[in-house]
Amino acid sequence: MKITLTTSGTRGDAQPFLALGAELVKRRHRVRLVAPTNVTSWKMPGIGIVGLPFDAEEVMRSSP
Repeated sequence: MKITLTTSGTRGDAQPFLALGAELVKRRHRVRLVAPTNVTSWKMPGIGIVGLPFDAEEVMRSSP
């Protein structure tokens, strides 16, 4: 099965999705994570990572 996981948060928001994705890969699913650019540098075997056009951590720092 092809599964796409999506998050728009910071590292703490994205890590649970990576853990879920890793388990799904073990169960022979094809997994893609769509997340902000601050997460796209992470490498997880079997998980394709696609970047959203913003950095969630920078957005959080710039908020008043």
